Amino acid sequence: MTTTTLPSMHAFETAWQREDLPQIAARYAPNGRILPAKRVAVEGPDAIAAFFAGGVAKVLLQFVPQQRFESATVVFEAGICRDLDRASGTLRESCHYAVAWTHDGSHWLIQSHGWGAGF
Repeated sequence: MTTTTLPSMHAFETAWQREDLPQIAARYAPNGRILPAKRVAVEGPDAIAAFFAGGVAKVLLQFVPQQRFESATVVFEAGICRDLDRASGTLRESCHYAVAWTHDGSHWLIQSHGWGAGF
């Protein structure tokens, strides 16, 4: 992503649908973290990719943004995430998500990404 393109979860969703773990990991800052519902936080692109490895083969994701805040160096997005069964396309779960990107001077990277009923 370049400085002229603001981030969105669409690129993450596309990489997920392709089961492209390296591309998913590349979206996170070196100290980026995920805050999965009812689990311990996971930090760093490699650990995040390992966490997601079990899910990409089973679930399709859909992100529906509902709120956004944009500045020159930070973008925040919150909305609804839907988990669909990859084989049947049926809804498995729906929850809220929140994600914050920071700009490192040349790329937008996910700093924090959480989901669950409490978001």
